[in-house]
Amino acid sequence: MTTVLLTGATGFVGRHILKQLEQRGVKTVIPVRREWQYRIEIDETLTRVFETTDLFAEPYEWWCDVLKGVDMVIHSAWCAEPGSYLTSEKNLDCLGMTMQLAKVSFFQGVKRFVGLGSCIEYEMSDERLDIDHPLNPTTPYS
Repeated sequence: MTTVLLTGATGFVGRHILKQLEQRGVKTVIPVRREWQYRIEIDETLTRVFETTDLFAEPYEWWCDVLKGVDMVIHSAWCAEPGSYLTSEKNLDCLGMTMQLAKVSFFQGVKRFVGLGSCIEYEMSDERLDIDHPLNPTTPYS
């Protein structure tokens, strides 16, 4: 059976991913901030919780512990503070944590790493965006 680490489980996209994983009976590990219970409900028989005060500041060793027994990572966490996320310096912390998570995942034997983005990476146009649409990142968030 696959065990999935899901970052961003309390966010807009992540909570939907978590719901789908649990509905399919997938064992899930979620690193979340304190008071996460006010944002999502979990199936305690399927989902294991690791609390953190700042996901983007956790050390390598913490990630090693969190990733024990994990086969797949779905990384959907990033800074998303309304009004400031596009240019926030926190984007550098998010990038650093993403690279560290990928490194620890590799050394822990994680078989698959999925990182989610948004439409902000793409060149904006009135056309419908698809995977082949040209990229044009213009902010630290993108």
